[in-house]
Amino acid sequence: MRELGGVVIPMHRSKADPQDYMKKVEAISNIKVAPLQIGEVYHLK
Repeated sequence: MRELGGVVIPMHRSKADPQDYMKKVEAISNIKVAPLQIGEVYHLK
């Protein structure tokens, strides 16, 4: 299996847990999950 890398910024429903999503994705891939708070900014490097 080819390992993928990158960043995911989850757009989730109000009842979803972005921290739980982050743990699941990061446990099986090299993808970084960046859950943001409302109004928070993520700068690409």
